[in-house]
Amino acid sequence: MLKRNNISVLNKVNGSVNIEADKDLFVRVLSNIFSNTAKYGKLNGELIISSEIKQRADQQKTITIKFFNDGDPIPQEKHEAIFKKYTQANSTSPTSYH
Repeated sequence: MLKRNNISVLNKVNGSVNIEADKDLFVRVLSNIFSNTAKYGKLNGELIISSEIKQRADQQKTITIKFFNDGDPIPQEKHEAIFKKYTQANSTSPTSYH
């Protein structure tokens, strides 16, 4: 899907990272990010993946994974809504959920 639009994926994650997460949900999120990059990213564009690990006061670590593509940004008024279940920034997308 990314190859079709000649989109490069740049991995800027430092080293190896192990996380505890719901595997199915994590794969779904990644799949959605790659799909959206293919749909809305620029031809010959890029998707950059980076991470940041922070040590908390309770000695636990948190990781922030960041994704950036050079497609058009999501409008500010859609930012809050896109994190609600089954909400899309572009409501004209033909995606359906079963």
